[in-house]
Amino acid sequence: MSLILIHPTGENSLRGDAYRFRSRRAVPILVQTDQPPAKDPSMQGDAKVIDALNELLTSELTAINQYYVHYKMCENWGFLKLAAYFREESVDEMKHADKIIDRILYLDGVPNMQRYNTVLVGEDVPEQIKLMLDTEVVSANVLNALIKLSADCGDNGTREMMESLLVDTEQAVDWAEAQLHIIKEIGKERYLAEKLEA
Repeated sequence: MSLILIHPTGENSLRGDAYRFRSRRAVPILVQTDQPPAKDPSMQGDAKVIDALNELLTSELTAINQYYVHYKMCENWGFLKLAAYFREESVDEMKHADKIIDRILYLDGVPNMQRYNTVLVGEDVPEQIKLMLDTEVVSANVLNALIKLSADCGDNGTREMMESLLVDTEQAVDWAEAQLHIIKEIGKERYLAEKLEA
């Protein structure tokens, strides 16, 4: 059931289909109907924004799997600090994907959950960190383009959400760059020795 506003002139401001009058007074009245209210077309998102959100969703879904595999590998190798970090990153990417899905649905789009990029799995820790860096740089580029597109389309809600995700992505880029620098400075063996305990 929903309530719709009926003007005494016979015009319905919310719907253009069937309605009933309860009164002929000169004030608007509410009438109960079994039909859901019509969607406001102004709430539908721009198709280019929805497509870009789905592109970002693809990146996030891929990263969830990539980081989860790296978490399990590091755990198996005994590098528990790195395992905990990759697990946390996988969960963070899941939270990002959740927000993106909600936004696509809000804009009357359909989230594409079937498309993935290639899940890149590193054979050792330095390669895993390098692959994470590459993945996050790609995501940052997609986010920056989406922020600009959202602003150009007047979709400030999407723009604001993407700016928040960009901050998280840039932090991940910074972490990965720092780890690769440390490995270069102190060597892989010493670096990994420091990552054995959680």
